[in-house]
Amino acid sequence: MSTIQKNARPTLLGNSTTTPIDQRKRKEVTVRVRQQVAIFYVGGAGDKRKFLPLPEFIAGPFRNILDAKKLIDNRTVTLQRQGLIIGLWRGYYELYGDDNIKKNIIAHIPKKSTPIIIIGHSLGAWNGAHLSALLIQKGYTVEMLVTLDPVGEGNIVSSSSEIYSSTPKPTAKYWINILANPKDDNFSDFIADFGEQWKITSGPHINGVVDVNHADAGIMFRTPISDGRSALDIVCKTILELTK
Repeated sequence: MSTIQKNARPTLLGNSTTTPIDQRKRKEVTVRVRQQVAIFYVGGAGDKRKFLPLPEFIAGPFRNILDAKKLIDNRTVTLQRQGLIIGLWRGYYELYGDDNIKKNIIAHIPKKSTPIIIIGHSLGAWNGAHLSALLIQKGYTVEMLVTLDPVGEGNIVSSSSEIYSSTPKPTAKYWINILANPKDDNFSDFIADFGEQWKITSGPHINGVVDVNHADAGIMFRTPISDGRSALDIVCKTILELTK
């Protein structure tokens, strides 16, 4: 007659042990977390707020830089839904000074390794270029800078607006600059002349010139400038690579 061991638990499956061979057969699974990309769209004079106390059709806000944002949003719908893109609209004055940068920029970047893309227009391109260098100094990762017809060289505008007085020294892994050089000027080109375009001769990886009026940030952004590619094409390709 067999004796049942005290406290033994009957089981239908029997006893199970794991041998060293079984352990070697186990597969190591690496889970890769897809990273977010922070994109800051920086508008110029009369973009997010009025530039002068005049009627809106003269002084804004015109929301010119949002045309560039819409173009990117339309191409990255899935990434937007997955929460992989942080896209924020800022006025050039919201990048002026340490307190504004902390509140309006740094507070919205998840971590220092988060890739940052800055797309600025007019005075927003000028301050955005300054921002790229300031963020790098603080240890952040500026993946790309796009300056759309940057303005800010004029003494009058630099003394009367919330822009940095010194010429920017951008720092980014990749820099695209676009100069607006229209055959037919309009009122926005007069404003750009008043503020003085920053005509860059060296530094950008791509330095394009387009027949587009100063105010048309969206058209500037989607106009081919290099090998048939637009700034929009290059930025979207970069976003897709960063969020794989």
